[in-house]
Amino acid sequence: MRKIRQFLLFSILIIFSYLLISCSIEKIEISATITSIHAEENSISFYVTILTNKEIDAKAELESTSTNQKYSIDSLILNETKEYLFDQLEANENYRLSISYSMDKTSYITIAQEYIQTKESKRNPLEMDFSDQEYVFDGEGKTYLIDSSLEFDIQYTLNSIIVDKPVHAGVYDVFISFAGNDEYLPYEIHKKLTIKKASLEINYKEKDYIYNGNSQKIEFSSNYNVPIAVTYYMNDVKVDSCIDAGTYNVVLSFEGNEDIDAFVENHAFTIQKANKDFILEDINVSYLENYEIYPLISEQMDYVIEYYLNGEILSDKPYLPGEYSAVVHLNHKNYSGSKICKIQINKIDYFFDTKKLDFLFGEEIK
Repeated sequence: MRKIRQFLLFSILIIFSYLLISCSIEKIEISATITSIHAEENSISFYVTILTNKEIDAKAELESTSTNQKYSIDSLILNETKEYLFDQLEANENYRLSISYSMDKTSYITIAQEYIQTKESKRNPLEMDFSDQEYVFDGEGKTYLIDSSLEFDIQYTLNSIIVDKPVHAGVYDVFISFAGNDEYLPYEIHKKLTIKKASLEINYKEKDYIYNGNSQKIEFSSNYNVPIAVTYYMNDVKVDSCIDAGTYNVVLSFEGNEDIDAFVENHAFTIQKANKDFILEDINVSYLENYEIYPLISEQMDYVIEYYLNGEILSDKPYLPGEYSAVVHLNHKNYSGSKICKIQINKIDYFFDTKKLDFLFGEEIK
């Protein structure tokens, strides 16, 4: 009898505990109703009502039944009827619309579902020829050219960075999109726009100079305002200045940059000797045995003299009586000049004793 009472008491305690726990747990209520759904050519709109007595995360998911491509709208409004829209869809395509919820935003449970097909398109696909385009750098912004009256959206990137307009040399990705209109379907395409490096062009002014004691410099212009190095050489030796007469080689060089190719070009120019005037007087002397005659010039510098007799050049200086000419050439690194003078060497009177000649001629000369 005692064991029976103990068993009954234990049973009562278990039933009371169960009732107490059941009363403390609130029942979760969740429902979702897709009240209406409408499809156009490239969009699906729908109204959905989600009722719940708990904080949950609800989302709508649209999936193509042929390609399995998915679109989703997160964080649907709770306890209200709201309209939502999926756009940029394929025409004449079957889709499955699912409404699902999650208590922890990781695992979702589907609570409503509908199937719908987008309308068949009556618009034509856009048929145009798009090709890669190429320019040469000139410092001006470039635009991908499209020969069409339709409006296109064009975006440029260089090394995956969006740029407003291509300016510098490089290969740009061009993303072209057309939103579509009543006649044509939306359209997208990816092309390339290349800006090649420019070539530096030099306008070198050919000019010869005359020695004036100052350093001479060449004159040139270029099609781009970039730093061009000018290096002078004389007889393959680099020089800092070009003063003395002679021929100089000039190397024009540019190391290149992101927009212009490197450049090297060779030129040459000459500094002519300056003409130097000097005084040279004619010579009129009498013969002196083995005495060489040569003219004197007014300038203290080296010179070369050529002697002529009857139009024939002589190998030695004149000393015998006769009428000669002399041509004097200045021999200086920076000056030139020449003059002619006459050299007259006269015979001299010779006096001798006539008495000493009688043994030669047989009688005394009187």
